[in-house]
Amino acid sequence: MRSFFPEYACLDVHPMGMAHRYGVNGKVSGQLAALMEIEGCVPILHGPAGCVFHYRRSMRTRLRPFWAMEATDMRDADVVFGGEEKLRAALEKAVKREPDLIAILSSCAADIVQDDIEGIVRDFQKTLGEQSRPHFLTVRSTVFSHPDKSSFIQRMKERVHNDGKKPGALASTAQFAGCGFVEVMEALVEKIMEPQDKEPGTLNIESFGWGYGGREKLQAVVRLLARMGIRTNTLLPTASLEEIAAAPKAELNLARRKRWAERMEERFGTSCLHFPNLTEWYGIEGIRAFYDRIAGALGKEKAAKAVLDEEEKAALPALREAREYLSRQTYGLITMAIGMIPEYIRVYEETYHMPLAFICLIQPSDYAEKSRLDEETLDKMRANVDRALQTAGSQAVFYENPSEAEIKRAIQKVDCLLGDSLEHYEKYGCPIVADYYDMRPLDMRDYARGLTELAGAVGRRRSKTHLLLSRIAYSRERYPLLAEENSLASREMWDRMWRLRG
Repeated sequence: MRSFFPEYACLDVHPMGMAHRYGVNGKVSGQLAALMEIEGCVPILHGPAGCVFHYRRSMRTRLRPFWAMEATDMRDADVVFGGEEKLRAALEKAVKREPDLIAILSSCAADIVQDDIEGIVRDFQKTLGEQSRPHFLTVRSTVFSHPDKSSFIQRMKERVHNDGKKPGALASTAQFAGCGFVEVMEALVEKIMEPQDKEPGTLNIESFGWGYGGREKLQAVVRLLARMGIRTNTLLPTASLEEIAAAPKAELNLARRKRWAERMEERFGTSCLHFPNLTEWYGIEGIRAFYDRIAGALGKEKAAKAVLDEEEKAALPALREAREYLSRQTYGLITMAIGMIPEYIRVYEETYHMPLAFICLIQPSDYAEKSRLDEETLDKMRANVDRALQTAGSQAVFYENPSEAEIKRAIQKVDCLLGDSLEHYEKYGCPIVADYYDMRPLDMRDYARGLTELAGAVGRRRSKTHLLLSRIAYSRERYPLLAEENSLASREMWDRMWRLRG
């Protein structure tokens, strides 16, 4: 199994972390996230050299080249007169590398000029004659750069107002236009996939966006499904061109982002199960529900039950031991995401058996304005927190934007701190445990091992007040920015740009 894009680098990116459960935030970055998974693919970005540099050396690359893509190097004259000749030259260069697939992407500059990219590529293909040649894939986009935030906001409202529904039951009408990843997937459905005879008991799995440790999670899913008699046909788009073309053999698609899967169902009759929010499928019960849903769609319920019963029996001893230890400590949770607090409560209190003494929400005063959430939705978010506390029987005290003195007093009463952006609070001497909230293996034994690791981390906890990082004046509301005028002003400029985009 090939390596996957480091999807954890896309979590919690402005404007809201949940966006990346449903769409990759950016046209070209999302397109590249998909294309880099395809074996033998060479992407060409029709645009200025600066755009290429940005995507090769961006914050998502973790200090290594993002992709060695070709570029047309559009300049001022090309913006005025068109960049057709430069695109032809880039295509000629790419062909010499003998790839299986050449994908042509448009930048903002190319979109503004409105070069006929598809026509240019068609004409270029004709010049190749009958010789063996690569496939060409032009990727259309409905936006110049980043997608509009309205779909993300719509989806958040739908989830917030979802009362008492089972995981995965809530459908969404949000389209997430401008998600580059989905645009590539749709192009693969339209231009690469071919009609196939269906093979019973088979599925395709969308390979992108499975959270921390995504590769291992996905490998475990493939193994467990195989034991249930369910064969994984293709990991999309982490595959060869030949495998992608044969994807319609499968009876079922497991999709993280449903738009491409809906198009595949229209063209080839491949059914779809949509799993946008994997954090809903947690704990022994959640894991069982995840596989029960898949097995039910493929008529493998009996086989699935036998496998899951065996896995649960094997996992329970270590799980009980870890939970028992974790239950003897007290914890404080600090977070900047009000919409996630009900899930935090369910996971930590109900599943991990970690009693929360307090939950502290830190949000900028202009959160409502910048998130574009109305007061009704924000009030519903607060009500969901109260309901989650009651359902879990939690004794946690909920603080919304408390003072520094209140936070300090609360921290001094717990054994460990959990949550995000905690470096600001290390100065108070309470040990911080790495956030295991997204530790969601979809394998019961891996789940038990992960909880054992968490118990070990709690047992080894140490205060880090001696570290220089704990003494830096971070902005409490804008972490990881420093509490420094220029940094905060830069963030404000960025926020305003996002708000102006509508």
